[in-house]
Amino acid sequence: MNKRSAIAVFLTALILLMPGCENYQSWTVSGSNHPKHESVGETLQFLIGDECNGRLVGTDGNLSAQRFLTNSLEAFGLEKYNDGTFNDEFSYNCLTINKIKLELAGKEFILGKDYFVNKISDTDVDLPLALQTKVEENCVVLLEDYDNIDPYLSDEKVEAILVKTDSPVMPFTPDEARISDKTVLYVTEDTYGYLKENAGGAVHLESGYSVAEKRDNNIIGMIKGNNAKKALVLSAHFDHVGSVGDQIFRGAVDNASGTAALLDIARFLSEKVKKDSLDMDIIFAFFNAEEIGKLGSKAFAEKIQGKYGKENVTDINMDCVGSVEEKPLLICCSNENLREAARVLIKRLNGNFIPDVEESLGNSADSSDHVWFDNSIYIYTDSDIIRTLKDTIVNVNIKAIENISECVAGLVLNFPRNTEKGKSHEADKSKPKVKESNL
Repeated sequence: MNKRSAIAVFLTALILLMPGCENYQSWTVSGSNHPKHESVGETLQFLIGDECNGRLVGTDGNLSAQRFLTNSLEAFGLEKYNDGTFNDEFSYNCLTINKIKLELAGKEFILGKDYFVNKISDTDVDLPLALQTKVEENCVVLLEDYDNIDPYLSDEKVEAILVKTDSPVMPFTPDEARISDKTVLYVTEDTYGYLKENAGGAVHLESGYSVAEKRDNNIIGMIKGNNAKKALVLSAHFDHVGSVGDQIFRGAVDNASGTAALLDIARFLSEKVKKDSLDMDIIFAFFNAEEIGKLGSKAFAEKIQGKYGKENVTDINMDCVGSVEEKPLLICCSNENLREAARVLIKRLNGNFIPDVEESLGNSADSSDHVWFDNSIYIYTDSDIIRTLKDTIVNVNIKAIENISECVAGLVLNFPRNTEKGKSHEADKSKPKVKESNL
């Protein structure tokens, strides 16, 4: 391959693989003719569709999801949280791959076809390729299993790591956490076979990156309470991990499911709750950039807990709900004060055809946006298909999402009573079916 052809292939790969990382200010978020929430099923179909293209932060597909959310909240008649807009701006650092090249024994491998980026560094090496049992000099090491990577990350003789993946395609998110002192690449099974056959040969690896500050939006609506000094935040992240070439990571379970559930709750409460009828503000928070470090929720949590006081804000977060996998729905409370409310919710779920529910206490479940709130209830499923091409609508139970939405909405209507000291009226009734777990 001549130099001009190689450059063309590389640039084409980057265009196909890299997230946009564009500044949201170059886009328009409103649009009266844009679709809006009509039902859980229709919302799921839109969010996982081609127009949203995997909903990766900083891309046109993510913006399409923002428009959908904005138009839905507008249609529900919810109040705008920020000075006449549903947009809640935050900044984040966006990682971009500037160069990457992998060659061995006269063969140049193609990004997005033969290999994928896991960790990135600034490097330019020509070193022998060593199998994991034969690291004796400065080298690039080839591993069969990612579970064995830790010793090689700290081994000074190892300059870069290539790891076999069984997945035909892997997403890339512009997350600063990918920056490392060693480049780590996932290689496909075919690529792994070729590399293994040529172990000992010289690997040429170049990689480089840059980081730039970008801006984007959460989408936030609210129902105001009566001189409220407390806030109940209902949240779900709407972003996902995007696409690679023509392969879209649809993110039906993660987290179109939670987003659709939250929209259904917002619509129900907008119809049932009159302004100033509650003694707390109800905040509907659709978080962005969860997939690159929970950055949208981090920014929002700092602001809202600063406004009301940490002790006066509670978050109920939904992430990966309604999966058809034979796994329990998990409910994790951040502290003992919320356990009664969680058990009331579990009772509601048990009575609404969600029988398999497990409860845990503490911050052990730290994989979603609730982690930034001192007081939180986290509703989720520990799904095996997230961030894979298998995460499509066939793996979502729409009726289960509707039932979960109904139960959470019912909890919200009684939330002040449920969290008072002592037993609430509902909690005095028969105990819910609760399985204790140590998540």
